[in-house]
Amino acid sequence: MNRTYRFAPVALLTFALGAACVAAVYWIRTPSTMADTVCGPSCDGNPEITEPIDRGPIDFCDLARDPEWFNGKTVHFVAKLGANKHGMVLYGLRPCGTSPPWVAAFYFEPNASEIGDYLARVRGRENSFASMEPVEVVATGRFFTIKPSFKSDLNSDTAPLQMEIMQVERASLPR
Repeated sequence: MNRTYRFAPVALLTFALGAACVAAVYWIRTPSTMADTVCGPSCDGNPEITEPIDRGPIDFCDLARDPEWFNGKTVHFVAKLGANKHGMVLYGLRPCGTSPPWVAAFYFEPNASEIGDYLARVRGRENSFASMEPVEVVATGRFFTIKPSFKSDLNSDTAPLQMEIMQVERASLPR
């Protein structure tokens, strides 16, 4: 019995510390839960999370130049979205001089049909070849780097840089 009373304060302290850690993690907000975006290296050296309105969308070339900085982050970006027989790709509005010069792209599953329908309306055609016509997009998505599996010739299996498009803010045919 005496031994139980000796370890009770240690157990109580451990419980309190665990509860404090759980509470702290619960209250920490992440970019995905705040619907914020990152501004990236072009933020005058200040890589803090900012509202999209503050900085505007990140140019695709900035994403491609510093993929490790953006890896796993939700970003508000501007790029051309096109397709080929291997899948969808994002690339810069102008040549970026990066390798690879494009990023494999796919839609966030819950929003896939909505995004696809919107882009079909922007392209103005419903045939299968029109889906390959590039469009300029301002969108939000999760950017990440992977080690390509090369299981197939799909862009998603061969591209080291990938973007999961969650929302398209606006799109237009290239000028």
